[in-house]
Amino acid sequence: MKTNTLFNNFLKASLLVFVLAFSACTEDDGSKFTPGQDGFFIVNEGAWGNANTSLSYFDKATLTVTNNLFETNTGRPLGDQAQSMTVFNDLGYIVVQNSSKLEVISTLDYSSVATISEGLSSPTYFLGISANKGYVSDWGPDGVTSSIKIIDLTTNTITDSISTGAGTNQMVLVDNMVYAANSGGWGYDNTVVVIDTETDEIIKTIEVGDNPSTLAVDKNENVWVTGNGLTDYVNAENSTPAFLAKIDSENNTVELKINAPETGIGPSRLNIDSEGKTLVFKYKSGISTAPIEVTSVSDFTEIIAADQFTSLYGFGIDKSENHIIAGDAPDFTNPGSIKRYELNGTFIDQYTVGIGPNGIAY
Repeated sequence: MKTNTLFNNFLKASLLVFVLAFSACTEDDGSKFTPGQDGFFIVNEGAWGNANTSLSYFDKATLTVTNNLFETNTGRPLGDQAQSMTVFNDLGYIVVQNSSKLEVISTLDYSSVATISEGLSSPTYFLGISANKGYVSDWGPDGVTSSIKIIDLTTNTITDSISTGAGTNQMVLVDNMVYAANSGGWGYDNTVVVIDTETDEIIKTIEVGDNPSTLAVDKNENVWVTGNGLTDYVNAENSTPAFLAKIDSENNTVELKINAPETGIGPSRLNIDSEGKTLVFKYKSGISTAPIEVTSVSDFTEIIAADQFTSLYGFGIDKSENHIIAGDAPDFTNPGSIKRYELNGTFIDQYTVGIGPNGIAY
């Protein structure tokens, strides 16, 4: 009996080795895109109104960039002012704000899967909720009356809408709750709304500070927020500084808020490292970091100075390697570049991309 058991175990082990070996061969033929591991997409925003937005792809194996990826593979231009891109379930969701649409592509062969435009006015970000449901934040036709559109991902149609606030921007998912930042759009707001994805209803509205915009979730599932503050060009005394705040997701209260020492210097463009321990953000036109134990501006550490860029625009974190991918946009007429850095700010390399690189997706 013992001999038979050993023999059966040997057969099972041999079969497992064969299956793993076969899987490795079939998945390593270049046809399967592994987000982050194989490479990442670069969203080139382009100039508002010029319809010169584009998509690039960085291949880690060859250390090369392919530009105009969308147009080359679909035979048509991407549109006007791409705000963001999210990879979800082997599909890339590209939000093209001034063209009022969401382009869906395959990450396997870059072919067009769908174009969602009916019901969208000024979309900004996409967030996958489940296999058949996604959210898209939308500023609305006036840039103020914003909402989150609920998308059926099986039919690629909008099924419903959630009224949110002014200029709804980034969204993050914590368990079954979505946190959405109301950046103000063409107006003003100071809130983050919390949405129960099972009912698609707002369960709480949290006041965090003037014009919150970007979000990140740390290892403790706290939600971090950066806000642009308020600039009053008529009455300067009414202006408020940009800020960094932390929301405790257990009770949905603001646990910490750090104001910048003066207006117009950040923090903004918030990201977080792969371990959820280090905040990475734009500050004073360069890039700084702070631990999630941060308590004041004195805990900010500049790792990449502003003089390393012609003009730092957007950036993201390639979490497969913890590399900072910074977009340098000299203007909105000529091609920009991406610059790769270690998390400590050590420069790696740079590549030419499209006009106005504002972020990455993988």
